[in-house]
Amino acid sequence: MHIIKVSGNHSDLGRKLGQTLKKEIRHRLRNLHITDEMVDSYKTQLKRIHSMCAKAYPHQIEALRSMAEHADIDYWKILLLNSPELRLTKDGCSTIVTNGINGIRIFHNEDADKGDRKSDFVLVEFLHKGRKFHFFVYPGELGGTAFNWNSSGLFFTVNYVNSGKSQQGIPRYFTAHAMIYSKSIKECLSIIQRHPDASGFHYYIGFGKTVLSAETYRGSVSLKYIQGMDFHTNHYIHKRFSYFESYNNSDVRLGRIKQLLNEGRYPLNILFDKKNRPDSIYSQAGDVNLTVATVVFDTKNRTISIYDKTPRYPIRRFKLK
Repeated sequence: MHIIKVSGNHSDLGRKLGQTLKKEIRHRLRNLHITDEMVDSYKTQLKRIHSMCAKAYPHQIEALRSMAEHADIDYWKILLLNSPELRLTKDGCSTIVTNGINGIRIFHNEDADKGDRKSDFVLVEFLHKGRKFHFFVYPGELGGTAFNWNSSGLFFTVNYVNSGKSQQGIPRYFTAHAMIYSKSIKECLSIIQRHPDASGFHYYIGFGKTVLSAETYRGSVSLKYIQGMDFHTNHYIHKRFSYFESYNNSDVRLGRIKQLLNEGRYPLNILFDKKNRPDSIYSQAGDVNLTVATVVFDTKNRTISIYDKTPRYPIRRFKLK
C-alpha cells in the first residue's frame, strides 16, 4: 500500500493528491462514467453544491480545486465525483466491533466498486497545524469515507447506507472528511448535525474507552453505544431509520457475518470469508464489490493494522494514540 505524506494546508493536500494520483483519478472517472456530458446535465446542481460547500467547508473546496488543477482535470468532474447523491451508487464495506476486556476492536473491510483497481488506493498521512491525520483515500476524493484516525486519539470507519438519490444538502463526503479533524466523539456528532447531508452514512466512532454506532440521514443521527459485539454492512439497521429498504448484497453479507459469529469465528477471519460469491464478505474480481483493504483498530495494543489478501499478517502497522 502506497503512503502519501503531506505537510501544510488543504491546498497542499489537494496538490499532492492531484499530482500523485493523476492517472488513477482519470481511470476512476472513466469507470464511474463521469463524462463531460454528465457534468453538463448536472451543472445547475453542481453550482449550488459548490456554493453551499464553499460556505460550509471552504478548505475542502480549496483542496478539490487544487487537486483538479494539478491533475489537469475539470474541477466540475471532481466535484461531481465528490457529490455521490447526484449519482445512484451502492458501495460495499463490512464491519465488526467488539468492546470488552480486550478493549475496543474495530474490524473493517473497505470495499470499492468492482471496476476499481486495488493498487490505485492510498493511505494519506497529513501533518496540519501541528496534528497528524491518517486516512484511506479513493482517487479523486479527499478522504474520510473509508477508515481514519488522528493524533488526538479519535478513529472511525464508514459504511455506505442505502438512502437513495438526493439533490438537497451537503454531499456526505464533505461531512466525513470534516470529521477527520475532530478531537472527540462529541465534535464528530456536532459536525454531522451542523450542516445536514444530502443523504447519510453509518459510522463506528471510537475514542478512549467509548465506541458507538452512528447512523445518519440529513442531519438526523441514531446512536448506539457498543458493549460486547456489533456489526454492520450497507443498509440501515437502527430502528429510527427502519423505513429505508435494504438490498441483497448487503443483506447476504450481514447474514453471513451473524452466522459466522454465532459459530465462534474470529472477526478478522470472518472478513476474509469468500462464501456466497458474488455477494461474499471478502470481495474479489468478478464480485459485486472489490475489497481493497482490511483494517483493525485495537485499543488494548494501541495499534492500527492493515491487511491485504490474508489475515495471517498485516502489510502495515501503526501506533494508535
